[in-house]
Amino acid sequence: MVYFILFILAIIFHELGHFAAAKCFRVRVKRFCLFYDPGFCLYSTGKRFATEYRIGWLPVGGYVSFAIAEGKEQPKWSILSQHPLKQIAISLAGVTVNLMLAYGCMFAWARNY
Repeated sequence: MVYFILFILAIIFHELGHFAAAKCFRVRVKRFCLFYDPGFCLYSTGKRFATEYRIGWLPVGGYVSFAIAEGKEQPKWSILSQHPLKQIAISLAGVTVNLMLAYGCMFAWARNY
């Protein structure tokens, strides 16, 4: 049970990494969902500050959906109008948070022994 809770926390922090990086680069986030929501979701806030926050019913994974404008011309807030290095930074932010959590856990464990 403890491992399942730690797994859920890792998922939450992973998705928060993508979300925070997107907000730092002023990219609009259309939907922030913890866990998957195929068919329906357990909880939805509706749109708050142009982002819909949801909690799905399938406790594995999650996703951050970015807003993309229709048409050829992309506004500044679109993920597609960002520099490729910024897009890569947003994509790698979740993994980076997971690595920092793993390093912190290893450091705390090593310090106790």
